Amino acid sequence: MTMQESSFYKIKKNIRKLTEFPLVKIEDKIVNESDDSLIPNNVYQTWETRYLGKTHARSLNDFRNKNPTMSFHLYDKDRRDHYLTQNWSHHPIYKVYSNSLFGPMKADIFRYCILYDLGGYYFDIAKSCSLPLNQLHNKNHKGVITYEDTECFYPPNDEKLFKLKRPFNHFLQWGLAFSKKHVFLKNLIDEISDNYKFYKNIKFENPKLAILNFTGPGVYTKVMRNFLSNNVNHSFNELDIKFNNYGVFKLKGSPIRHYIVPSYSYMANCKICT
Repeated sequence: MTMQESSFYKIKKNIRKLTEFPLVKIEDKIVNESDDSLIPNNVYQTWETRYLGKTHARSLNDFRNKNPTMSFHLYDKDRRDHYLTQNWSHHPIYKVYSNSLFGPMKADIFRYCILYDLGGYYFDIAKSCSLPLNQLHNKNHKGVITYEDTECFYPPNDEKLFKLKRPFNHFLQWGLAFSKKHVFLKNLIDEISDNYKFYKNIKFENPKLAILNFTGPGVYTKVMRNFLSNNVNHSFNELDIKFNNYGVFKLKGSPIRHYIVPSYSYMANCKICT
């Protein structure tokens, strides 16, 4: 990057900060409607704070407006911690959660636990879907599976998996939909708990990659492959990459959140949990 390009980038960044502040508080949106779908009409999200940039807040509002029958619940750090303490302190996953040093790890664990407890949908705070969520499945589906556009390091180890739309790809887990108490989520939570000993107090050159493998799409893909191999009649609706390309990977305005909470992408040579 030339000095001129660097100066332009700094000016652009400062202008963006000026136009996005003051931050907007995101409240929950509660809808008192229900239907007979096995996947409840509740969307759960988490971030370290309830305050986001103006454009990001508008993007989230658009996501909500696209789903008028859905309730949206945002858990900030304190509310998320309280939920895990109240509901999962009896399980080994709670120790993993408590000793995690990065927010994305806690967000991973939270999404699996709350969807196991309550069922519904989860979306990362910077993601959304351009299609109404209840159009991703029918009322009898117990979950939705879809794919990242990245290939997994490990190939499928069961010929049944080659019947999937993208057998070599990671399963996507920044947007989830499951029925309550789904055994896949229990298996996933138990797998993370079992793997904790391999990550505890280990310093990683690339902490982000370690996190993706430990609590993110790496372990999610491993456990999902095992589940699908052993459960041919799984009642999941299988979609292609990013919810048949209806998934929105980066909401407009969402990078502003990292002015408040720095991204873990630039960390190096450190532990991810104690």
